[in-house]
Formats: sequence, C-alpha cells, structure tokens
Amino acid sequence: MNTKNLLVATLAVLALVGAGCTQSINLNSSSNGGFNFGKNNVKEESDELGVGSKVFAEWKENTWYEGSIDNTCEGGFNIYFVDNSTKCASASEILKNKILKAEEVKVGTKVIAKWTAKAYYDAEVIKVNVDKYTVRYYDKMERDVTLDEMILDTRIDVRGDETQVGQVLKDNFKVGDVVVAEWMTADSLYSAKIQGVCDKGLTVKYYDNAEKCLETSQIILDVPATKDILQADTKVLVRDTNTSNFFAGKITKIVGVNYEVVYKLYGDEVTKTLQIAQLRIDSRK
Repeated sequence: MNTKNLLVATLAVLALVGAGCTQSINLNSSSNGGFNFGKNNVKEESDELGVGSKVFAEWKENTWYEGSIDNTCEGGFNIYFVDNSTKCASASEILKNKILKAEEVKVGTKVIAKWTAKAYYDAEVIKVNVDKYTVRYYDKMERDVTLDEMILDTRIDVRGDETQVGQVLKDNFKVGDVVVAEWMTADSLYSAKIQGVCDKGLTVKYYDNAEKCLETSQIILDVPATKDILQADTKVLVRDTNTSNFFAGKITKIVGVNYEVVYKLYGDEVTKTLQIAQLRIDSRK
C-alpha cells in the first residue's frame, strides 16, 4: 500500500471513532491490508452473566428452575423462568446453564441436580458409576441422575469453604447439616441448616432465611426414619406434605407398610395414616 492509501485508511478509522461509532472493528483481519493495531475488542464467550444468558436461578432456598436473564434489576438480574414467572435474583442465586463435562464430576462435587420434571435441588455427588451419578440432595434423599441432569454449583461463597462446611461444632452437629429445628414451641419445627456456634448452642438458618440461636436439644438431624426402629409408641416428627413444617407426634399402630400417627397440627390433635417418608425420629431428650 502506498503512502497516500495508508493516509486515507488511517483517516477513515479516525473518522469512525470521532463520530462515536460503537460497532467493533477488527483491525487484525486480512481485509484491512494485514495491519495489526492490537487485539480486537470483540468480547469472547465467558462465564459472565448478562441479558440473554441461559441460567438456572434459585426460586427459593435449595430449589432451582431454568430460565434466562431478560434485564437487570435492583440488586441483580431479572430472571424469566420457563413457566413465565419472573424474579429479581442476585448473582449468588444464579448459575450459568452450561453442559457439564464428565471430567468435572467426582465424588464430593457440589451440583444442583434434577428432582422433578422442572425443579433442581442443591446436591452433592456421592458415587460415580460409568455414566450414572448418585447424588445426595440437601434433604438427605438420594437418587441416580445422568450428566445432563446436573449443573455445576460454583457458589463457593454460598456453599462455604470446604474447611468450614463439615466442621464439627457441638454434639456432633456440623456446619451445613440439614436439620429440623424448633421455632416458637416444641411441637412445631421447621427445616433449617446449621450455621455456626452461638451463646446458647448453635445458630440455625431456617428454610425462609430466618435465623435463631438454639440449644442442641432443640435440634435434630433431618434423616429419614427406617422401618427397623419404627414401632408403636415411637416418638416422631411428621413432615407436613410438600412443606418444610414438622409436627411432634407418636406412632399409635403400624398399618401394613404405613404408620398411624397422632400429632398436634397447629394446636389441634389429629390422627393420620402416613408413609415412612413423612416421618423423622424425634431424638430430642
């Protein structure tokens, strides 16, 4: 290229910049005569969140649904879920919807894993068997899933540092344990997680994000009951169907594979025949 053409090309670029043109210009292309004025400004695909990003967002604690970012909002991004509902979510409530690679998954990997047709829950991989992965959900339930039914959970600041999560505190309770904890009375309890030590005993964070300092005698591990320890007169906690509420009661008799239980439901004594999945052993002293 001669000096005259070089001057014309340079002036053309300066004119575009001076006019406030925001379109990215690739000056490394062979179409511009082989000039190399530096790296181009075209943004490569990354893990950064932005309008249009395909994501999973936390609708409520431990429960995630697929959606996309359609705008910003105060404190984060507006999520448009696949069922047309919306939520303003913070960055800590959002995970990029990325295909998980087999080499990224091992025992102990934190993920969100599919549970129902649309809902994903916080989970941890506890077994790898070729193309099948056994995960343990936050509520201690276990299930086999495939690679495409998991999303990598990268929220280290939310899940906690591995040196802290699992740390034994008091009476064998550990940071991050899923528990059932008293709220106002001994007969009504709620799902919670152990957060740390407090004056009375342990701080728990309930499913609705409320926190409270409790004695360890007011907390039990949220572990499903087993048939070998359930019998008449066994003290149990009854999980109200599809909620995070538990109520204190006692088994009155065994009915086939189910259990007749008498318990207080919001102050009223009721008797119901329940499945074992709804029962927890009440180990409080």
